[in-house]
Amino acid sequence: MESLLLCGKQNIAIREHTPERSNFIAILNSKAQGDPILNSKAQGDPILTEHLANGNSRAKYTSPDIQNEIINIIGNQIRIDIVDKCNSSKFFALIVDESTDVSTREQVSVCLRYIQRDSLSGDISIKEDFLDFVMTTSTKGEHLAELLIETLQGAGVNVAKMRA
Repeated sequence: MESLLLCGKQNIAIREHTPERSNFIAILNSKAQGDPILNSKAQGDPILTEHLANGNSRAKYTSPDIQNEIINIIGNQIRIDIVDKCNSSKFFALIVDESTDVSTREQVSVCLRYIQRDSLSGDISIKEDFLDFVMTTSTKGEHLAELLIETLQGAGVNVAKMRA
């Protein structure tokens, strides 16, 4: 999970043309060998080394399907965190933009804008967080309004706090 998070945070592509040459596998191998760039102690991880070298090929948990599953789990956890922060704010605004993807399907990006107070310092900051992409069949106002309310409620956002 740490390797996938690193790729996501640094905007590094996870896969290449072949799984053996992927950035994900390269980072795992580097961690296993104790690369000083990725591990300040410059010590390898013997358990990871053993797993990558001798593990059952059907149980290495490095396949693209497993990577996608882990990414979805991480994404869901991030989404839950964003919704919790938004719901703890008194009010929020919805930011929406529609575009057509390469396969000519209409999609809507849904973002939340809310105020967050730091629990330690008391500082207030305005947050804008991406929540989701939603496919739509129509860009008519009534349809989009229903779709957005359904999306927000499905994510657990308290729609009664929406002001803009």
